[in-house]
Amino acid sequence: MGLDMHLVTVSEGEFPRYENSGCNYIEEAYWRKANAIHKYFVDLAGVDNCEPFLVTKEILENLQDICQKILADRQLAEDLLPSQSGFFFGNTSYDDYYYDQLEYTVERIENLFGNKVFEGNDVYYWASW
Repeated sequence: MGLDMHLVTVSEGEFPRYENSGCNYIEEAYWRKANAIHKYFVDLAGVDNCEPFLVTKEILENLQDICQKILADRQLAEDLLPSQSGFFFGNTSYDDYYYDQLEYTVERIENLFGNKVFEGNDVYYWASW
C-alpha cells in the first residue's frame, strides 16, 4: 500500500470511472509516494478524497516552474513545495528521492506540452492509497 498518483489525459469531457470497461485514458505521469507533488494538487483541489481533479495548463506550468526553481536552489524546497506526512505517504525528507521526483515531474510536464495534449484533451490528476 502507498500513495499512488496519476496524471492522465482523456478526450474532452467527464473523467471516466475506473470501473468503466470502456475507460480510455493515457497515463502521462505516475508517481509513488511523491507526497510534495500530491500536496500541491490537493491544495489546489481543496480536498483530498481520491477523486479525479481537472488540471489546467497553468497549474502544470506553475508546478513545473516551482520544481525548476527548487532544482536550481535546493534551499527553496521546504518553502515552495513542502513534503506532506500521511498514512502510506512515504518519507518526508528532502532527500535524493524528493529531488528525483521533481526532475521526473519537469520531464513529464515538458512531454505533455511538447505533445500538445491540451489540444482536444482534458488532463486529470488523481491519487489513491
